[in-house]
Amino acid sequence: MVKASLKYATFLLFTLLTIVSYGQRAGRMKNQVTISGYLKPRPAIGNFCVTLRTDNDTFRLAVNASGYFTKTIKNVSSGAHPGMASLEYNEDGCHHTVKYFVLDTNVISLEVNITSGEWTVSGGRENKVEELFNGIGKTYAGKMAAENLTMPGMDSISMQKYLLELALIQQYNGSYIAYQRLKTLFRPSTYGIRDRIRAAIERLDTTRFSPAERTAMLKKFSDYVEESRKRMDGALFPSLQFEATPGGTSFQTLASRYPYLLIDVWATWCGPCIQQHPYLNKLATENAGNKSYAIAGVTISSRKADWDRHLKAKPFAYQQYWLDEKQGGQLAEKLRLYGVPRYLLLRTADSVIVEKDIDFDDLEKTLQMYRDQQQ
Repeated sequence: MVKASLKYATFLLFTLLTIVSYGQRAGRMKNQVTISGYLKPRPAIGNFCVTLRTDNDTFRLAVNASGYFTKTIKNVSSGAHPGMASLEYNEDGCHHTVKYFVLDTNVISLEVNITSGEWTVSGGRENKVEELFNGIGKTYAGKMAAENLTMPGMDSISMQKYLLELALIQQYNGSYIAYQRLKTLFRPSTYGIRDRIRAAIERLDTTRFSPAERTAMLKKFSDYVEESRKRMDGALFPSLQFEATPGGTSFQTLASRYPYLLIDVWATWCGPCIQQHPYLNKLATENAGNKSYAIAGVTISSRKADWDRHLKAKPFAYQQYWLDEKQGGQLAEKLRLYGVPRYLLLRTADSVIVEKDIDFDDLEKTLQMYRDQQQ
């Protein structure tokens, strides 16, 4: 046991010193890569194999008595677009695991825990970026496995994941892995954050990616936006010019502070709307400290003077906004609104209306459901 640990420590030290001595980073590597690995614990049976696949070749690797293997590959692509490889481990024809990694430096080491299925890759910058993305994926896969998860809850978890991935892409805007991951965000469910995706494309490192590559990606992005627009526009909250109460918080600022907004659409002449406001005020007061949602009142089909008088006579515990006839008409058309009050839930990250018509008696239950899924 001690001898094996010493061998493993020596192996890691040798790998680390080799990487440092080369001093390579993605885009500067030579056309030769040495891949070293370690299986722990080493399988007791002989019926197993380790296979290395690159873009051009397949190699079956010999594993020594201590669980180590090594292979030097020649003619590996270098520069802005490093080659990819995968390591496959098979045991007794039953257990099969695959790990993908980037040939981004002259020496790459892999550690495979055949009991847990965990892999560790030590290589260059691209492998570091890949592991960061994998970490996000693993975290959110765990969240997706939660019991009693609803479809809206799954959508919200996915959006959190997309935003973290997008932040990582912007941080590593010269990474080929980030470049490839950016293209995976071209999907209908990210339509609400399309402006952020475009900004990430425009910020790609011009010293790493050619004008032709960036132009091609923008073309693909434009096609994705047009196709998604046909599917998603009906689900998006419109961009409107809200008038807030004097000294109040703007609608955009309020939306930036919470994952969700419960929007109370009402009118000054609407009796049922006014009857339900005390409950909404109570709900807003009792949940003032929560970080999952805020309530926003939006008044339509009402004169501004009547709105002002109503707010002075009956103050609200939640932020109020007024829309003029044109803006209110746009909202009514979007929501297919034929009467008020109307309660809807807005996911602020991508402006998607996740609940278009919440029954008054279900308000608290609906908010609690989304709040639970933020935990």
